[in-house]
Amino acid sequence: MLFISQSVIDVARIHALMPMQYELYILIGLSDSLIFLYVGACLLHGSLMSRASKKMQFRVAVY
Repeated sequence: MLFISQSVIDVARIHALMPMQYELYILIGLSDSLIFLYVGACLLHGSLMSRASKKMQFRVAVY
């Protein structure tokens, strides 16, 4: 089973409550190794599944 740290899950929860303009700053604050865990946490969260899949290509383009 994939290990997801509590901090990544907390970031995903904050992501659900924040407007779009703050999401980029959250992603910049994360290291490259945590990006995939962050996306995985969003996919595990049912309410964020559609938002994570829509912005997947944009997140990859940033890096």
